[in-house]
Amino acid sequence: MYGKYICVREWRRCIIFAQKFGIRLSGLYGSQSGAWTYGLGCTNVFSLDYVPPPPDLSEFLTAFYYFRADDAELNELERADVAQFRFVLAGEGHMEFPDGNHYPFTPCSLLGPRTVASRIVAKGPVRAFGLGLLAAGWGALTGVEAVSLTNKMIDATSLLGPTVLDVHRALAATDDLDAMVEIGTSFARTLRHRADQVPLWFTRAVDRWLISSLQPVLADLIADTGLTRRQIEKLTKQLYGATPGLLVRKYRALRAANALARGDEMGELLAADAYYDQSHFIREVKEFTGITPGGIKDEEERLSRLTFGRAALAGKVSSLSSDS
Repeated sequence: MYGKYICVREWRRCIIFAQKFGIRLSGLYGSQSGAWTYGLGCTNVFSLDYVPPPPDLSEFLTAFYYFRADDAELNELERADVAQFRFVLAGEGHMEFPDGNHYPFTPCSLLGPRTVASRIVAKGPVRAFGLGLLAAGWGALTGVEAVSLTNKMIDATSLLGPTVLDVHRALAATDDLDAMVEIGTSFARTLRHRADQVPLWFTRAVDRWLISSLQPVLADLIADTGLTRRQIEKLTKQLYGATPGLLVRKYRALRAANALARGDEMGELLAADAYYDQSHFIREVKEFTGITPGGIKDEEERLSRLTFGRAALAGKVSSLSSDS
C-alpha cells in the first residue's frame, strides 16, 4: 500500500490501480528520475510517465513526460494544456483541432498553448517524449509570440534549426527513462541562456494571480504589476498565448475537471462557486477538456484520464500544472 493507492510493481501488466482516479498509479522504484507512471487496465501498454523537472528548471517547465501506446490505431482526446516540445519516437499521425486544422507529427514538434481540446489520430505503436513549457519557458526557448501558435503545432526545426534533431536521435537511441530525462534536461537547460530576455517578474505575477482564486480579478494583477490592462494583455498573449480573461476560464475549467477526476468533493464546490449555473459549468469544462463533467471518468477517453494524474506531482511542480 502506498498512501491511498494500491501499487504492484509490474506496471507493464497494468495491475496497479489508483482507487480514486480510475487509473493505475505507481512510483518507479529504483528510478533516479523519480517518475510517476500512469496506465489503464489493459493487456497492451497504454501509459504516461511524468517526471518533475530539476529545481533550476521548475520555473520554465511543468514536467517531462513519456507516452507509450501499443494500439495499432489511436484516436485519443487531449485536453487544453500548456505549450510543449514533443519528440515523436515511434508512430505516425496528426493532431486535429476543432477549427478543422490538422497538424502532422514530425520528429520534433512544438505545440503552442492550447485553449481547446484536440485529438491525436495515429498509427501505432506510438512513443513520444515531451517537455511541458510554462510561460517563462516558452519565452526563453522559442523567442516568438505564443499567440501566433495558440492551438497550432509546427516542426520545431523551423524555429530552432536542425540541431534539435540531435536531441531526437539521442532520445530514440534509448529505452531508459532516466537517460531520456537526462537528455531532456540538457536540452531544456538552454532555456536559461535566454532567461534574461523574459520578464520573469511578470510570469511569476501572472502565475500567482491565476492560482490565487477561481475568479481572480484583473484589478489585482494590475495593482501587483503596475501595468495597464492593455500592457498586461499584450504580455499574456506573447507569453501565455491568450488574454487574461481566457486564461482565467481555461485554468478554472481545468482545475474543476481535475477535482472531478480525483473524485474530490471539491468538484461540486468549484462548480457552485465559479459558474453561473450547471449549464455554464458543463459548457466550460467541455470546451477546455472535450468532455462533459459527467464523462470525466469515461474509459473511452483514456489519454485525458491519464493527464489528470499529473495532480500526483503536487509540491514537485508548479501549482499551475499540478492543479490543472
